Amino acid sequence: MQPQPGNPFPLFVVSEPSYGSYYSPLWMSSRDLGRIREVAGVGPPGGLSAAAAALLLTLTDAETPLWLPERLRRGAVAEWLRFHTNAPQGTGRGQAMFAVGRWEEVLPLEDWPAGEPAYPDRA
Repeated sequence: MQPQPGNPFPLFVVSEPSYGSYYSPLWMSSRDLGRIREVAGVGPPGGLSAAAAALLLTLTDAETPLWLPERLRRGAVAEWLRFHTNAPQGTGRGQAMFAVGRWEEVLPLEDWPAGEPAYPDRA
């Protein structure tokens, strides 16, 4: 699918009437664990899947530190995330609220915040 001419938001590929067409599958997936849903309406750069892009667009903002592996820090993915989410990048593993990468890039898991009893969502 290609972005439509005249689309003021080239991030979004118009496949449904609503630019927010990716929100519904994300929230429905959190309700129906194990059920696979298609994510439409997001056109991320190479190196980032549509599902990961939709989650990051939904859950990150200027107050959500983001960790990227070296291969993504200085390219199209970092620029795209900076433009669309304004999430702080380049934070250390211990400060990041989200990490994007392959398993071998994010391991060991001990490097990441474990959360705390009062704020388990910060894990």
